[in-house]
Amino acid sequence: MLYAQESVRPWIGINIGDHERGVLIKSAIDGTPGARAGFKKGDIVLSIDGKKVTTPAELIKVVRAKGVGFEVKIQYLNSKKKKSETTLELEAMPGLTELAKKNLLNKSAPAIIGKALAGNDKKDYNLAKDKKVKIIEFWATWCAACMQAHPFMNEFAKANQKNISVLSISSEEVVKVKKYLKMAKKKNILSGSVIFINDKSEDITASYFVPALPTFIVLNKNNIVKHITVGVGSNLLEVFALAKKLTRKSF
Repeated sequence: MLYAQESVRPWIGINIGDHERGVLIKSAIDGTPGARAGFKKGDIVLSIDGKKVTTPAELIKVVRAKGVGFEVKIQYLNSKKKKSETTLELEAMPGLTELAKKNLLNKSAPAIIGKALAGNDKKDYNLAKDKKVKIIEFWATWCAACMQAHPFMNEFAKANQKNISVLSISSEEVVKVKKYLKMAKKKNILSGSVIFINDKSEDITASYFVPALPTFIVLNKNNIVKHITVGVGSNLLEVFALAKKLTRKSF
């Protein structure tokens, strides 16, 4: 019996965004062609093999058209805005959830610092100062599964607020997130138990290697990453169960 398989996708291993002069590099993921080539946060990709790229979508399209194992010549502006050039070999894109696990599981969680849009009395939040077990959700207002999760997250956070902090992080425009929070409070979907933090710069999202939405990450009291999963349903129930278990143990 034959099974359809998705073709292996090539990648550079960089988190990218828009920029008026090309494609902004937000970070280079450790152990990838991009990191080995020396790309840094703030570099701007101008062209690949002589083909100008002006948007993240264009860059992705050009890379995927090349294929795994091909060498590409990349022209870019470094953080000092000096034009540079490098050649690298494209590698197979790994499963993104596995990539997140490889980089984060059983390691200290990346920093989370920001003003709470809801929860935490709308004060500044600092992960390093939070000594509870943590559940972190990465979400967006366009994500239907995220919307389905919020009533359950709210009830769980409310019932376990003494020992567990529940964080919800979105990189959307603040105005859009606030509009949703206002609606959710009015409809009693949220009650202030979940701490909502905006990540407009996407630095937090990138540091947690978020593969899809919603992504849920569980940290123990010492901010060590213990679990990463994508989606709701039984996955979310597993997140809740592990978080409660971690309140009773130190590991």
